[in-house]
Amino acid sequence: ARWAAELEPEPGDLELADRSLLDAVAVTLAARRHRVARLAASLPEGARWAVAGHVLDFDDLHMPSTTHVSAVCVPTALATGGGLRAYLAAGHWKDGKREAGQLAEPPDTLLVHWMQRLATFTLVCIAWTLFRADSVATALALLARTVTAWRLPSPLVTTPVVLAISAGLVTQFLPHPPAERLKAALSRLRPVPLGITVAVVLFLITTLGPRGVAPFIYFQF
Repeated sequence: ARWAAELEPEPGDLELADRSLLDAVAVTLAARRHRVARLAASLPEGARWAVAGHVLDFDDLHMPSTTHVSAVCVPTALATGGGLRAYLAAGHWKDGKREAGQLAEPPDTLLVHWMQRLATFTLVCIAWTLFRADSVATALALLARTVTAWRLPSPLVTTPVVLAISAGLVTQFLPHPPAERLKAALSRLRPVPLGITVAVVLFLITTLGPRGVAPFIYFQF
């Protein structure tokens, strides 16, 4: 939320946002009669639009926030006819509650920020444990071992694994504008240069990645 509130979009960012919105609406409308979308007929309208937005494998992942932005926001807007008045009404309700002291907010301190980050990190780790485990019993056993097996050997916790995890955590604190400008620049490339760039990236991934076909992360579904 802070990233979105403090972002000062450049012309390239606005152009990319417009094009991404058109893409999201286009693939959602194109898939509204798809057989997968029909399976969601019993869901609420917003959820039906969200399913349609994913049918054509539209990659809407926003890297800085790691959220599927368009698959959530666009279907909600379509289901509410734009939803501007309802959105503003919700905002006014929160402002009124906040001014009346009825909406508690945590203090804006460094300690609170780090506690929020730690809580979010812990929640995500627990969620991925449940997602990846082959059964609920396995997930509960793994979660229990995080507090009961500190002195037992951990052969999977190697130096490369610790370094990889540390590098991933460090990247969360890097400034986002350079990455946003790089994505905006790539989006403006013509087909041939863009194809060459993608080919080089795929070659590096294939060369440096593990041998064989990696398991599909959504196999649990």
